[in-house]
Amino acid sequence: MVATHWRHSPVNVRVREIVTGDGFGEANHCHGRFYAPGPAAPMPAWGAETGFDGFLLGQGVHLMDCTRFLMGDIASVSAELRGTDERFDSCSVSLQFTSGATGGLSLVAHAPYWIGHRIFGSKGGVVEVENNRSLRMSIPPLWTGEERQNYESLSFQTWENTQNMPGHTGGGYLEELTHFAESLLEEKQPSATLEDGFRAMQVLEAIRESAYTRKRIELG
Repeated sequence: MVATHWRHSPVNVRVREIVTGDGFGEANHCHGRFYAPGPAAPMPAWGAETGFDGFLLGQGVHLMDCTRFLMGDIASVSAELRGTDERFDSCSVSLQFTSGATGGLSLVAHAPYWIGHRIFGSKGGVVEVENNRSLRMSIPPLWTGEERQNYESLSFQTWENTQNMPGHTGGGYLEELTHFAESLLEEKQPSATLEDGFRAMQVLEAIRESAYTRKRIELG
């Protein structure tokens, strides 16, 4: 099992249920973000020789694993980078998923810690998760212009972890450890396999290559 805890957070599990449910349609666009104070400098002990590499390895791997968990595999990436070898500032990534969906990632250092995803469905719905704790969604039926609609009836539903939920402040850490223990006891393969870890790192390497070469990178 690979320790990528975002996918175990109850709110992200709920988002996956929504986007794969019948009422949402096909997930056709996703935007993920990871804003954090750092790391923004090289981390040689991790094999990260530049500030950008350090952020990708220290933070981006979690964003990438959860993006794959919610949206599936990624077919190609194109990245734009701001920063130097010694200091990473920001990166914007364009994604094409193997499903045909489009998307993007925003990576920002020197910022308050703020993470999450926003996903749109082909039937008009949208779901958003923030900081692995709160969820906001609006689901069909929505106004499409064919007939009169009461705009006041179009609202967002919200859900948030509370202090009564075990591990409510941990962003999936407790659920990850519980899942691993249960997998051992039941002799089952846990979620987030070595294959998942490899795929996440493969996409990060493609983002890194695209940022430095300014070319779109196709993944096999």
